[in-house]
Amino acid sequence: MVRIVREGVERLAEYETVPIAFEVRSKLSLPALKIGRFVEDAVEPFVKDYDAVDSERPTSLPDRLGADRLVVLSAHRNDDRVGGAILYFPSGDEAQLIDLRVQPDSRRGGLGRRLFQSALAEVAHRGIPTLEIETQDTNVAACRFYHSLGASLVWIEPNGYPGFSDEAKLVWSILAC
Repeated sequence: MVRIVREGVERLAEYETVPIAFEVRSKLSLPALKIGRFVEDAVEPFVKDYDAVDSERPTSLPDRLGADRLVVLSAHRNDDRVGGAILYFPSGDEAQLIDLRVQPDSRRGGLGRRLFQSALAEVAHRGIPTLEIETQDTNVAACRFYHSLGASLVWIEPNGYPGFSDEAKLVWSILAC
């Protein structure tokens, strides 16, 4: 049985032990996405690992965003950490899901959905109407996942990470209350 608990930011080093890396084999076609269609274009396969950039790792978040603006949710099966989610509250009426990860051998089993629902419940508990989620066009599985949970695509920014990558930034939104 999996339990999801809130943890303090002092546990982020342990949180990071759950890998977030995945293999990219395609990316979403932006013209198709703009009209609500999920069309994948093949790319040369590569491994995408958000933790490969030190400034993007969960352990960097308290210094960068403020520890008091973060909520860490962690999923445990018995004594094993199997997933987690991090929420960022930039102001009293905004909420962003900035990290969601599941152990590779536990993916596609409903744990991501449970973590997302726990994150939505936290946002709703605070009376914040919507939750925003940022993904990239190369994270096709995440885009399909958030869409399947009812999130709507609200922003597409081609080349959304200048000087870092040529990926498009995709922002999703879902009602929490």
